[in-house]
Amino acid sequence: SSCSAGRGVAQSVRHSDASKACGTMAGAVGAIVAARRARESHRPVYFANVSPERLKATEDLLQELERKQKIRKIFERFDTNKSGKLEGNQVKNLLNELKKTETPPGVATDEEVEFILKVSDQSGDGGIDLPEMETALRAWKKWTKDRKAMEDLMKEFDKSNTGSLNKAELKQYLISLNGGRDVSDEEVDWVMTEADVLGDGEIHTVELVMATSKWFTLVQQEDTSKQGACCVAM
Repeated sequence: SSCSAGRGVAQSVRHSDASKACGTMAGAVGAIVAARRARESHRPVYFANVSPERLKATEDLLQELERKQKIRKIFERFDTNKSGKLEGNQVKNLLNELKKTETPPGVATDEEVEFILKVSDQSGDGGIDLPEMETALRAWKKWTKDRKAMEDLMKEFDKSNTGSLNKAELKQYLISLNGGRDVSDEEVDWVMTEADVLGDGEIHTVELVMATSKWFTLVQQEDTSKQGACCVAM
C-alpha cells in the first residue's frame, strides 16, 4: 500500500509539472502575440492618407526604375567584352536583335549602325556607354517609326539619285516643309551642319529624320524670337 501511495504521489507531481509547463508555454505564446499586436498598433498606416498625386509619383518612380533596369540588362547583354561601352560590332548586334521584331525582320546596315553610334556617343569616346544607351534606343525607335516616310521623301527630293540629299536638294526639301515659302542659305547650312551626323556633307535617309527635327526646332526658335521682339516693341 505504501508503494501504491508513492506511485500516486509521483503521478500527481508529474501532472502538476506538466500543467505548469503548459501554463508557462501558453503564457509565453500569449506574451508574444500581445507584443506583436502592440507593435502593429503603433505601426504607421501607409497610403491611408496619401494624396493621389503622391501615389502617382511613386508609381512613376517605380516604373522609371524598372525601365532603367531593363536598359541596364540590355546593355550588359551586348557588352560582351565588359568594356563598359558598346562599340561597332556590338552596336550592330544590338540593332540586329531589335530588327528581329520588325515586319519583315531585317539586318542593320552599316549606315544605320554608324548613325546610331554617332548620335548617341555624346562623350566622343567611340562607343555607347550605359548613360548613352537610352539615347541610342530612342533614336532607333524614332528612325524605325519614320523610316518608310523618310525613304519616300528621299526618293522624291533626291533628284541626282545618289541616295542622299546635297545642299540644293535639302533646300527644296526644307521649302516643302515651309509650306512652299523660300528658305535662306543660312538656314539650309545650319540644318545641314546639325543633321549631317555621318559628316560627308550630304543628308542620308537616316539623317533625314534629324534634318526634319532640326528644321522645326529652328522655326520654333525664330517664332519665339519674333514674339520677343514684338513684346519689346510694344
